[in-house]
Amino acid sequence: DAAGVRESHQAVIRILEHEEAIIGSENIIVAGFGQGASLALHAALRYPVKLCAVMMWAGYVVDFERYPEAFAEANQETKILAYHGKDDDVVRPQLALAGLKELKSYGLNVEMRLVPRMGHYIDQNQWVQGFDWCMRQFKSRG
Repeated sequence: DAAGVRESHQAVIRILEHEEAIIGSENIIVAGFGQGASLALHAALRYPVKLCAVMMWAGYVVDFERYPEAFAEANQETKILAYHGKDDDVVRPQLALAGLKELKSYGLNVEMRLVPRMGHYIDQNQWVQGFDWCMRQFKSRG
């Protein structure tokens, strides 16, 4: 839920700061599944330094009533890939799509992939596609 995501936000920020000091923020792709995906997106959109990308599986947008004011300028162009199972009975695809469309309406770079016959899980195809997408994000930086 949104309260849980807000509570966990600072822990993710500390992890991002730690990793940034080691590998640089431009080499960080924040990802998660379910509520973890929501948390990844929530933290990335507020992170003050440019990140490489965000990848979500079966997640949803929380706190979008606070957008676009809550966005950090540094990550307004960060690519976001969101996978969602069309048959997900835990996080309804309509909920996920509504929040992601809201983000797109603010000009964010959101790509939504609705997967037929998939529930609230990640299958091997999405792992492979997600990995390939991540590699393309790194290569596209030059």
